[in-house]
Amino acid sequence: TIAALAALAGDAPLAAAEGEAPRGPLPLTPIQRWFFAHHPERPAHWNVSILLEVPAEVRPELLRAATQALLAHHDALRLRFTNGAQGWEQRVAPCDDAESERAFSTIDLAHLPGRKQREAIEQAAAALQTSLDLADGPLFRVASMDLGQGRKRTARVLVLFHHLVA
Repeated sequence: TIAALAALAGDAPLAAAEGEAPRGPLPLTPIQRWFFAHHPERPAHWNVSILLEVPAEVRPELLRAATQALLAHHDALRLRFTNGAQGWEQRVAPCDDAESERAFSTIDLAHLPGRKQREAIEQAAAALQTSLDLADGPLFRVASMDLGQGRKRTARVLVLFHHLVA
């Protein structure tokens, strides 16, 4: 069980990553090279998404803060890819306010009747998935969807990212 494994693992100090994010063009990893070789048409199209049902009490400002923390901690979520004279290359975008603002959004669907909310969720998810931009980002997005205070009292959180940052 997880509890049994945790008891065996004990406590260890966390190692903090040191240094700054890499700057300038970076070579592609082998799997990234494979991706571009096998997906030359519409490479921005390939992403992973999950739509979560969460309690309505989940506060969007906390989801925003969590998204910002993920972006700050994981350079790969801020990768950018360009296809130049030397072929595809990547770089890490800075973790700034503009990056954080583009990575998180709130969508208010509370005004829609329940039967229309599902359609609106699908439309919003499709729009967010097509908004991933390899050159300018973001390649990681989180959207909080407010469904109002109906019977179920739930909200939705969409998390999506491009395969290249995984």
